[in-house]
Amino acid sequence: MLTPNPWRLTGTLTIENAEEGQPVAAYTTDGRQLGTATAWQGHAVIATRLQPGSIAVVKVGQKSVKVVVM
Repeated sequence: MLTPNPWRLTGTLTIENAEEGQPVAAYTTDGRQLGTATAWQGHAVIATRLQPGSIAVVKVGQKSVKVVVM
């Protein structure tokens, strides 16, 4: 599950239910890497400078999904 984090700066992505130690990365739609993290205790946090309404691609392990930043 991917949700915006209301306690962080705009554009922070919180990834939940990720497998422990799983690599997590966020990218712009044109492929520029925004940040990386490693899942720990089922979640990972990536701080970005994306504004609400922006689209990001989040990759967890081998799975990728497009998300809208809220």
